Amino acid sequence: MAYILSTKIPLEAVFKAAKNKAFNYIMLKKRQEHLCQIINNSNPRKMITALKCNHVLWYAPDQNLRGKDIVFAPYFNKMATTITAASRLAKLSGAALIPYYIKRYKHEETGKVIYEIFIQPEVKNFPTDDINQDAATINSINEALVRNNPEQYLWVHKRYKTRPTGEKPVY
Repeated sequence: MAYILSTKIPLEAVFKAAKNKAFNYIMLKKRQEHLCQIINNSNPRKMITALKCNHVLWYAPDQNLRGKDIVFAPYFNKMATTITAASRLAKLSGAALIPYYIKRYKHEETGKVIYEIFIQPEVKNFPTDDINQDAATINSINEALVRNNPEQYLWVHKRYKTRPTGEKPVY
């Protein structure tokens, strides 16, 4: 999604380095071809600086991560780990949260793939002083966007891999 959006506007993106050094090198090389800046997810200071300079920063909040910067929030009627960074970045930078999704079509006559970008309105009253509420808001927004285009969501993300204490594994 970052690539498609970067064809329309200057874009910076957050990434998590891959463990495989060869794959990581190739991934970064390809992303550098179309992104203004690639920011490692372990460098929040750089993210905040970009946002304070009014740069557009792409951040994917729908990953299953472990660690101190996640909370559990509802996602498709099941608790899912949710990254708290979007809330914290918005609070520290004053940046707006603007959701979007992309729909992929095949042109009927040419067979070429066409991408349509659907940019949503700025999320109002975000962030709040409640990190759990902010996580629930992000998941609710993401869920609504997925429902608009469920056949094109990357369902292989194991959003429910990490479970709240005492809950049985989903996978």
